Amino acid sequence: MFWLIVGLAFGVRVAAILLAGDVLERNLSLDAMSYHAIAHNLVEHQIFNSPFDPPYRPDQPGTFRPPLTPFFLAAIYAIAGVNLLWGQIGLAVISAFTCGLTYRLGAKLFEPTIGILAGVLICGYPLLLLFVLLPLTEGLSIFLTLALMNLFYDEQADRMRHILLIGVVFGLLLLNKAANIVVVSCLLVWGFGRLSGSYVIQGMKIGFIAITAAVIILPWTLRNLTVTGTCIPINSNGGWTFYLGNNPHTEKNLTALERGASNGWIPSQEVYLPFQDLKFGDTRGYEARSIQLGWQFIKQHPGTFLNFALRKLKIFWSPYQHVLDKITWYPLAIFSLIGLGYALVQWRHHLLIYILLLSSMSIPIMFTSMPRFRAPLIPFLMIYAAFGGVQIWKAIRGQELRIE
Repeated sequence: MFWLIVGLAFGVRVAAILLAGDVLERNLSLDAMSYHAIAHNLVEHQIFNSPFDPPYRPDQPGTFRPPLTPFFLAAIYAIAGVNLLWGQIGLAVISAFTCGLTYRLGAKLFEPTIGILAGVLICGYPLLLLFVLLPLTEGLSIFLTLALMNLFYDEQADRMRHILLIGVVFGLLLLNKAANIVVVSCLLVWGFGRLSGSYVIQGMKIGFIAITAAVIILPWTLRNLTVTGTCIPINSNGGWTFYLGNNPHTEKNLTALERGASNGWIPSQEVYLPFQDLKFGDTRGYEARSIQLGWQFIKQHPGTFLNFALRKLKIFWSPYQHVLDKITWYPLAIFSLIGLGYALVQWRHHLLIYILLLSSMSIPIMFTSMPRFRAPLIPFLMIYAAFGGVQIWKAIRGQELRIE
């Protein structure tokens, strides 16, 4: 069944690519253009650089973007040629396996029927198809987050081989997007709750996972240190994003997203004014100033910060203004809430998913927010939506409700 779902999902994604044609290539978002451009420059000029990001110089390596997605695209472009179509095919393969892993996790959490239903439904979910068409970090983040949770719920997860694999996947998750650090909460709960041995042994196993992830990240960290003279583990826009989500002009971005006037977080010119005394290539200075200004705003305006945080959470859990996203998101949200409610009777079994859902909300609270930031949660919501739908169907037919 796993391979049937993967095959079905891949067919749907190839059809979506063919139907979209080159329309999206002419209308890529800034983020998507940047990842595509970095991959192009890696292949053609052997430099990690985008004309859309700091330092805006073609001869100077950049640190603004995380590396995994650009390198994934570059590997494909190096083999097939620099063409967005080949990148989309590569992302289609990853997304198809995401659908297969959704089936597997659904079967582990509940039963095979729930896994099949969730796996089939997610094959055609429009937002996931969008992340095949657009070269964004979400495509790999969805897959890797789901892969990690599958490993957590594997019966053989206590074996050393499994623990090593968890460390590798965790490291790749961080290389793809630093915000994926939220899975640490799941790792700790899983490690101290499900690994065998005393707390000391469990801690040692978790430490081994952390060391494995660090080994994955270390080469890129050293590269960033060489380029900037600053220790930047993944990429250098964390402080900047924190500042963008917490400054007097954040209101403009929130209003634009709430009204559907924008699908992204576009900084106003005013946010650049406090940095005019810094040299343009001063990465350390920009990050330090950004963090300082962000915390200063929060301390001086706690009420406004809370207002922004609540509005950012609402955006995080809201659909885009496109009708296709609306008509698919609202049923998914409703049925997943029903499923999550039914599953509470076995909350210990589902605890890791609950923690992932809650910890993921810390990103929009503290940084910027967009509906696509919840993308890694979609497969989990689909599983619980499938479960909720089946439970309602059983209730309508008067069957006994059982949670396995």
